[in-house]
Amino acid sequence: MRKAVGDAGTSWEIRTAMAARGWVSQVRLSSSCSSRGPFFQCWISRWDWHGRVSDKINFHDGGALVDPARREQSADAMLGVVRRTALVACAAWEQFPASVPCMIPGGRLVLNEIATSHAFGQGGYRQDGRGRPTEDLPGDPAVLCDMGSGQDAVMGAILDIAARG
Repeated sequence: MRKAVGDAGTSWEIRTAMAARGWVSQVRLSSSCSSRGPFFQCWISRWDWHGRVSDKINFHDGGALVDPARREQSADAMLGVVRRTALVACAAWEQFPASVPCMIPGGRLVLNEIATSHAFGQGGYRQDGRGRPTEDLPGDPAVLCDMGSGQDAVMGAILDIAARG
């Protein structure tokens, strides 16, 4: 994967190479991060880890200031952000084949113990033969199902708010 990222000449080629390997990328241009001008950031993520269903796993770079008056330098900076983010994601994929990593401030990769326990079946969590997560729930499943779902409660609250508005 790293070779595809290193050989790519544009941010679009990098993001396409990552997408072909199951990654989702998102770029944002915002003014909320800096008072000195627009700020460019990239996130690369996925919802599985080495074939195991997981919570969303995100990798990102600190970003770069974008100066419309310096288009070439800004374009190079944006490409650097996308490339660095993709390389961190590739490194995580290679370094953590049997556990789920997370990225901490400074860009360092460390073990995400909670996500690893869910994805790799430690504790009360496991995945069935088709990669779907299951959890050992206390009590009688028939009683738990009769309690209604959280989604029903959310929908009820939305309808109540809509009726007042």
